[in-house]
Amino acid sequence: ILKPITRLIEKKMPSVRSQFTEISSKKKPSYFKLWPFILWLDFLLLWLSIRFNSKKTFVFDRYIHDFLPAWEFLDYNNKIMRLFYLKFPKPDIVFYIDVDPKVAVDRKYGNILSQSYQNDIVKFYSKVSQYYEWMIKYLDIPKVKSGPTIQKTFSQILYYLQKRSSTDSSINDLITRLESSRKSRNITNND
Repeated sequence: ILKPITRLIEKKMPSVRSQFTEISSKKKPSYFKLWPFILWLDFLLLWLSIRFNSKKTFVFDRYIHDFLPAWEFLDYNNKIMRLFYLKFPKPDIVFYIDVDPKVAVDRKYGNILSQSYQNDIVKFYSKVSQYYEWMIKYLDIPKVKSGPTIQKTFSQILYYLQKRSSTDSSINDLITRLESSRKSRNITNND
């Protein structure tokens, strides 16, 4: 429903690099302040459609909470927006994968960026990670330390879910599917 509006605002948003280097010195257009609310509303509608129209398990690699640290850094925040993002909708299961900013940039972009642009993004990720630290403490979100490989991180996530399944039987089906996925990709517990 809101995709055309979100795409229009995304086109108007400056790049991460320009925001990192110029954010404190420029006044932002008023529609920038609407962007977090529109995104939240879009996510809420998706969440409601999933919650009431499906009996399946849905896994998001990013949840609505994931946007809050960037809004905080970019100063698109206020108390109402923070309340919306932190309080509703709550996920059934959530964890934070802690990745070193340099490793995250390397995994995401590889060698396709210039060194100076890559350094700017690492600085941005480093700054935003401070907001993540606050958020995960505030929401009491478990932290999974990213391993040296994706396979090791996958194994740690699976371990976390298995521990959680002893208190929450609804995730056993998810664990079974993840185990199956791991076996089909030849990922071992030792990776």
